[in-house]
Amino acid sequence: MPEGRGISRVEWGMMKALSIFPAALLLACATPTENEPEPTYLTCVNGLRGYNIVEVNWRKTIDWDSDWYTYSRYGKLEPGESVKIELEPDNYNLRCIGEMGAKYARYNVEITADGYTWEVTLDDKEE
Repeated sequence: MPEGRGISRVEWGMMKALSIFPAALLLACATPTENEPEPTYLTCVNGLRGYNIVEVNWRKTIDWDSDWYTYSRYGKLEPGESVKIELEPDNYNLRCIGEMGAKYARYNVEITADGYTWEVTLDDKEE
């Protein structure tokens, strides 16, 4: 405790404790828990010759009634281009929308810790 500052030992102890608290709180919040899966990636490749993709959508298979999550680029995903989207490992329904409104989909796709690459082709087109 510094001499001649006019504070008691209790006040000095509280000041020391409070100066450590923010750092401890930051460490606790930044440490991942054991239950959080490591992120993985969905790589979506436009394999549509001559057609652009304007949206990539996904949702977990168990969330059938939920809204689709959407990755929208500024511009289009042209043939041969790809996009990498961070997800957690799980089963997903995947969908892409072409610039003319056509929908391409794959359902109940398992995306593992190793990731998953989907090359969208005309075979994936929904009728």
